Amino acid sequence: MIVLYGPTQLAHIPNPDIRNLVLKRFKQILDGDIYDYDLHGYMIVMEPADTVEALEQETQCSILHNFSDGTYYGHPDFTPSFEALEEHTNCYEMVFILSDGGFGIELFIPKSKDINSELISMCAEYAVPESKKPFQSIPEVNMQEPLNELVADITKLFDSNLREDFEERAGIMEFDGNLPRAHAECLALIDVLSRYPNVLSGVRAMHFELNGETQWLLTTDIELSRKRLIELGGFEIDTPNLFEVINQDFEGTAMLTTARFALF
Repeated sequence: MIVLYGPTQLAHIPNPDIRNLVLKRFKQILDGDIYDYDLHGYMIVMEPADTVEALEQETQCSILHNFSDGTYYGHPDFTPSFEALEEHTNCYEMVFILSDGGFGIELFIPKSKDINSELISMCAEYAVPESKKPFQSIPEVNMQEPLNELVADITKLFDSNLREDFEERAGIMEFDGNLPRAHAECLALIDVLSRYPNVLSGVRAMHFELNGETQWLLTTDIELSRKRLIELGGFEIDTPNLFEVINQDFEGTAMLTTARFALF
C-alpha cells in the first residue's frame, strides 16, 4: 500500500488519474494551509498485493465488516462503517472520519482485477457514482463581474483556482447566509486574502514535484508556471501562503539563488 502523509509523496502513485485525484483531495483538505498529520489525516492508495486485513490493521478501520456488531459483508444485516464511498473512473474512494476534530483516512481502491475481489464487489454495491453525488443546496454561481469596483479590481489578480474559491465562498455567504450579493463578495474577498495575502503583491509560491524531487518556486505568473511545469512532466502540489511557507518550511528565512529556474 502507498501511505501518503501529505501531498509531497504523490510521485509514488503510478496511475496519473488517481494521482491527480489524491492531489485534488489534499488541496481541498489543506485549503492553503501547510500539511499537519494531526489535523489533516492521511491517505492510502491500495496496491494489488495488499490484503483487506493489512488495510484494516494499518487504518484501524472496519472495511469489510461492521465496526459495531461485527457483521461481515454479504450478511443480510451488514451495513458498512465508512463515512462515504465514491466511485471514480479508475478507482473507488472510501472515507473514514476518526475524530470529532475531523481527522480522517481516505482509501483509494483501484478498479483492477488484481485487487481483492470481495472488496471491489462491496465498493461496486455501495459506492455513489461521482456524477450522481447529491448536490449542495447552493445554486451554481457563475463567474460574474463583482458588483463592487474595488472587489472587481482585486479579483483580477486571482488565478483560476483562487477565482473559483472566491466565487464558491461568495455563493455560500449569499445563499446560505442570506446576504446581499455585494456584501457576500466583500466577505469572500476578505476570506481569500486572509489565506493568500501575498496575492496582492503579485508574487506566488508554488510547491511542485519534478523528476522525483519536491521543490519550491516563486512566480509572478502562476498560470504560465503551471503550463511550463506540465510540459516538463512535473505536477503542482500546492500554492500555499508565502508567509507560512517561509515561516514553517524555512524557519523564517529563505535565500533566493541567482540562477534562472529551468521552467523558464
